[in-house]
Amino acid sequence: MSLLLRWLASTDGPSFWAAPINEWRLERWTYDGHRVAELVGEREWFDPWVHRSKVRSLDRAPETFTAGLAADTLGVWMLFGIAAPEWKEALDTLRDQMGNRMIRPGGRYHDTVLELVHPVRGTLVASTRLEGSWSGFVGPGRIWRTWIDADGKAHTIVAAVALSRQPDQESRE
Repeated sequence: MSLLLRWLASTDGPSFWAAPINEWRLERWTYDGHRVAELVGEREWFDPWVHRSKVRSLDRAPETFTAGLAADTLGVWMLFGIAAPEWKEALDTLRDQMGNRMIRPGGRYHDTVLELVHPVRGTLVASTRLEGSWSGFVGPGRIWRTWIDADGKAHTIVAAVALSRQPDQESRE
């Protein structure tokens, strides 16, 4: 099985975590290429897909996708891009060279879901929805995003993420 189109996160042990971009699935792989664990999540907001649409259209909301993966002592953090409630309003009438509707400066096309998973138990520890499109992790505990405001000015921010209440400290390996 190919590890193409997957996010990867290291562990302290002889393996790493992987998550495909097209479905809610968390896999543990050894460095010699054997998948040793798999957790498939059922989320009403994530419909798995095979071929991502290349065209932005008012006819269909953008596909949900896995946007990042990080692991720490609390578990495995997963980041997902999901259609914003006002995704249609974010699309401009202007089109790019491929025929896609462009996203208006300051438009909110995607929101983000951030989840923390206890991989040994296979349970969800925490989940929250964030406004706007967060692009990925800058190591465990930090996410980043870049956006263009309504005036066309680009901004980048790195934000710390943390639990307000710590889960029990059983092994997460």
